[in-house]
Amino acid sequence: MTTADTATRPYTIATDRVGRRTIAVSTELTKRRLLAFAAGIGEWAPQYSDDLREGGLLGHPGLVESLMWNARHMLDDDMDPRAIPFGVHAATDWRFRRAFRQGDVITTQGEVIAVGQIPPGVISTTRYRMLDSRGDEVAVMDTSGIMRGLRSDGPDRALATVPPLPERVVAPEPLWSTVVPLSAHQAHVYTECADIWNPIHTERGFAQDAGLPDPILHGSCTFAFSVRELMRRYLDNDPERLRRVAGQFRSIVMLGDPITVQAMGESRDGDQRVVFWETRNAQGAPAVANGVLVFDG
Repeated sequence: MTTADTATRPYTIATDRVGRRTIAVSTELTKRRLLAFAAGIGEWAPQYSDDLREGGLLGHPGLVESLMWNARHMLDDDMDPRAIPFGVHAATDWRFRRAFRQGDVITTQGEVIAVGQIPPGVISTTRYRMLDSRGDEVAVMDTSGIMRGLRSDGPDRALATVPPLPERVVAPEPLWSTVVPLSAHQAHVYTECADIWNPIHTERGFAQDAGLPDPILHGSCTFAFSVRELMRRYLDNDPERLRRVAGQFRSIVMLGDPITVQAMGESRDGDQRVVFWETRNAQGAPAVANGVLVFDG
């Protein structure tokens, strides 16, 4: 999309969308659902994959993206649908009270908490709360997207802000780095196992019509694989200790290309440890930048 193209786009995004809510979706975390998500990111640790485990399965933290995806719709949305192809995922921030557990019934609903103009386009942030059947909060996810090249209609608005991240600490060199191979079919596997379908990730024609060279890996899949590596290295793969994971999406990952996850620094915040991380694509560009991991211990 060229500058000339964006200058002539008639679509605008109304800032009075702030306060609008998505549909509420209740999801039972069955064995099938938890096993499928874990398989979709190649996580075979028994807490996620052994259905005979005493106490039942735990849900991988990346499940928040699946729960969000299926609750993202606004049935009475009046946004011009022609604006949708200009949207890109900009950032995600997961915060946990506890881990997802087999048998949970999680109700997910989003609320638009901010819309504003920035140089690349219109940025919008939606907060998804994930509650169990008792109404207790299990997780909160703030997700931000940018409608590239579009203009806002109205003054910037915000009901709430994303909580500030810990002050970043970066070492002169990465503390560690690991290369994660990904198959050429990873997007298809993740699409079905996570129940997150967007044809730019699986269909060449659709991807090229959207201006991409070919299908690309879901940002949420790149993020989930990154979290998989961080959980293994720092938390003994115990999601009950996880409190927060956040990061910004920057560069695309092509199907079949590996990603490199690396820790850039560490700090402490009281009883919690903080790891600053990033994930790079095969070309060395940041696929996830300014990553933060916060956990007990």
